[in-house]
Amino acid sequence: MAKRETSDVDAFTSSMSFANLADCDCDECGSICEIPTPIIDAIKGHKKRKLLEVMPSQGRSLIMRDGGISIWKIEMPPGAQPLTEFGNSHRFIFVKTLPKGRIVKSIGEGIIGSSSEEKNRKQVYWEQGRAIFFKSNGGKAMGWLNEIQDGDKMLDALDCSMTIVIYAVKATDSALEVASSSITSLFQKYLKLETREVEADDTLSLRDILETNTIED
Repeated sequence: MAKRETSDVDAFTSSMSFANLADCDCDECGSICEIPTPIIDAIKGHKKRKLLEVMPSQGRSLIMRDGGISIWKIEMPPGAQPLTEFGNSHRFIFVKTLPKGRIVKSIGEGIIGSSSEEKNRKQVYWEQGRAIFFKSNGGKAMGWLNEIQDGDKMLDALDCSMTIVIYAVKATDSALEVASSSITSLFQKYLKLETREVEADDTLSLRDILETNTIED
């Protein structure tokens, strides 16, 4: 009886796909199995999309601080939730990198990511190599985002080609009262103006200041 049972088990085992590795379709057989190229491409595309579905984050790093004056680098990948800052200081925003076709929006009112906040986001029209000035808004939240687009779904999670890079030069009122430099002179000029648009000559001066401290070409 035992001999017959063993024979039946052997016959059953030999009928299974893993008994003949050359024809096996299971994952465990590794490189022995051939997977059609379209399926491999589909799997790779799915993995890229899944990586992008993991919400990226905006990056912010301090480049220089001197009392109440500081320079920050901000990197905005497509679809990353905006970093919230509070407008206690005045700031120049210098747009270092703005890939073609990107849509930049400012945050709306409310909790970041809420439906009401997202509905109230407004498009801003930045240009690469230009600067914008923002007076202190008394501590209200402010921030920007690089809106995700249909084509971004095929980007690798590590692809930075669509990332927007800006530099923020900030100064507090107290710093402007006691310090005297090319940076403070720019702030004092634009605090007297009603425009946010920074003139071309002043943008060059701002870029020179940034290159001295930060920017690599």
